[in-house]
Amino acid sequence: MSVTRLVKTGGGRAGRQLPAWSAALVVIAHPDDESFGLGAVIDQLTTAGTAVHILCYTQGRHPP
Repeated sequence: MSVTRLVKTGGGRAGRQLPAWSAALVVIAHPDDESFGLGAVIDQLTTAGTAVHILCYTQGRHPP
């Protein structure tokens, strides 16, 4: 499996690595989880050319 090296510009941690996938499925439990919880990872994957698909597996309501 090939690996894409992720280089962060700015003060963050550089050198983190993610696999070079052609496609990825992100499964989340609540609306907005992909933005708040995985936004940076999804950004890096799409920047590397990965087709990212998001599945929101919920009943459409927030917990009580």
